[in-house]
Amino acid sequence: MFTHSGHRRSSVAFLVLSILLAIAMSLVSAVPAVQAAGDGTCYFTWQNPLPHGSIFYAHTNHDATHVRGVGQFGYACSTADGGGTWTYEPTGTTANLRGMFMLNSSTDLACGEQGTILKCVNGTWSTLNSGTTVTLYGIAGTSSLIFAVGAGGVIRRAMRCW
Repeated sequence: MFTHSGHRRSSVAFLVLSILLAIAMSLVSAVPAVQAAGDGTCYFTWQNPLPHGSIFYAHTNHDATHVRGVGQFGYACSTADGGGTWTYEPTGTTANLRGMFMLNSSTDLACGEQGTILKCVNGTWSTLNSGTTVTLYGIAGTSSLIFAVGAGGVIRRAMRCW
């Protein structure tokens, strides 16, 4: 169960927002791949699974070839070949998913609108109870303690409930 924690709100929020900023700076809504040309220049190639074109808000990279992304209308997909092919993963929600965190090599957490927090284990999604209905924008932590932050300064905390 996620609980309200007020005494470290600003430092945790700053940490989570810093992580989110770094992720956001690495994203392009089409989830592109960067390729180098022979002359050293880089260019982007289309990697977004066709034909849907949904907006992605967050992703996790498990390694150079395994990536999972989430976004608009609860859409989630993953690749195991560096973006050559993408697999749709039903999440069971239509809420926009705004943040992601890789818990370990097989488990990701995602958060979003309406207080949504989801857990994905090897491509299978399930819902966790956040205890709130406000939009959650970021989720991060360690293997034993997870924080989700959201609108109005909300901070939710979970200890080993996944």
